[in-house]
Amino acid sequence: MFPLLQTVTDTAHLPNLSCLPHSPLTFPLSSQSIRVGVLANTTSPRDDQFRVASHSETLAIAEAYYTETYYPSVSLPQPLLTAIIEVNDLRTIVIASPSSEITTSALALLSRIESFSPEAFAAAKPVAVRGKWRLLAEMYHATTFLYALLSLQSSGVIPTPASHQKEVDEEEEELEEEQEGTRKEGKEIANLLALARARHARRLFALLEKAAAEVPAVMKRATWSLVVAGVEAARAGRDVQRWVGARLDEMRRDQGMAPPRVARTVLERFWARGGGSWDECFTEPLCLVL
Repeated sequence: MFPLLQTVTDTAHLPNLSCLPHSPLTFPLSSQSIRVGVLANTTSPRDDQFRVASHSETLAIAEAYYTETYYPSVSLPQPLLTAIIEVNDLRTIVIASPSSEITTSALALLSRIESFSPEAFAAAKPVAVRGKWRLLAEMYHATTFLYALLSLQSSGVIPTPASHQKEVDEEEEELEEEQEGTRKEGKEIANLLALARARHARRLFALLEKAAAEVPAVMKRATWSLVVAGVEAARAGRDVQRWVGARLDEMRRDQGMAPPRVARTVLERFWARGGGSWDECFTEPLCLVL
């Protein structure tokens, strides 16, 4: 447990859980390590991922042990944590075997994330704190969708409008009818995803502002959301970038740990380069949420 309490950002310090016994005594460590390891992989290169356990074991441990109530720094709804595990896995699979089947799986996963209901999730919580849970669920819903979309586009699993047009331009001008229909469908998907990205980005920024101004208990759990918002802030301008950086500094003081400051440094370098893809932001393994 000690490495998890250190102010580390290198994923090499994280423990492996493949041999951890399933016991109530190991419950806190199991859930903590799953959460830390899964989120560390979101901010690490897709070809340099930390394996908490195998993909199936990680999903099983998350379903058996993880609960939203244990960890104040991140209170991810379990369905969204499971989706993040699957996104991380798709990012690594495509390196070895890119295929249309993987793209289909990725689009289905995005659809599943989109269908998550913050209202239904919050409805199961105690009435006294239901509003806070709903705000948390809405914030993590937008965060998870943006992470999934940006990282899978960066990996080449899902098309962007620009990448789709490049593929079309490189093809021969004379196309068969079936090929033309496939390209039109791909363009429509890319455009719909661009609209979804803009919608979730606006929503995430608004929810973070609300949490910072009105609900400190929710803001304390927003480190990963701020990191994802920081990647999107490369397109949003200097005012948004300064706001994200200031909130990460507040996180560092509140938590008394280095990762939020490291996150700000990584994002500032990314912004200075004019932004780019998800993998261009996170070029080395980083654990930014403890």
